[in-house]
Parts: sequence; C-alpha cells; structure tokens
Amino acid sequence: MLESLALRTTWYRAEEVDQLSGEEAAMIAARVVRRVTAKAVLGPEKQGRLEHSIAEACERLLTTEAPGTFQTREERLRKVILDAGRSQLTDDHYQALHDALAVGNHRPLPNER
Repeated sequence: MLESLALRTTWYRAEEVDQLSGEEAAMIAARVVRRVTAKAVLGPEKQGRLEHSIAEACERLLTTEAPGTFQTREERLRKVILDAGRSQLTDDHYQALHDALAVGNHRPLPNER
C-alpha cells in the first residue's frame, strides 16, 4: 500500500479528477432527467436545458467543494439538483423532479446505469 503512495503514476492529477467529476455530473444529470421524463412530459428543448443546468450545478459542486461525508455530499448534490430544476420547471414538473430524487437520490437504481 505505501509503495503505491510513492508511485505518482497511480494517482490522478487535479485536472483529471475534475474531468472525471464533469463526466460523473453529466451521467447524474442524464439519469435524473430520464426519471423526470418517465413521470412528466418535457419537450426535447426543456429536457436539454434541464440536463445542462443539472450537470453544471453538479460539476460545480463536485469540483469546487470539499467532499465532506458521504451523507453531506448526498444532501448537497440533492439540493443543487433541486435548485437547478427550480429555475427550469413548472410546479408540476418540479414535483416530478422531487419524486425522481426520492426514489434513489442521484445514484443509479438496479435497472439504471
């Protein structure tokens, strides 16, 4: 274990971690929007804007804030997703977003990727 700490080639650089965080944010956004559209009809343009807004919010959180505990990270991601949706959605659609997060937060369910 200590030997691997000495090998810098096994560690990601900050920009690589940020890139991975951006990819994770995009996956989270796509997953959440799929859940929302399973419950509420959103046009393609609104879907795209919502997905972009959620991805940006998640990426900002993942790349700029200290990780904290698992629970605090979950709570903060949930909050930024809801905040991003609030500016994009009507009350009914926002409720669908809220319901989509209640199912499994931002994490994939067994039938999701």
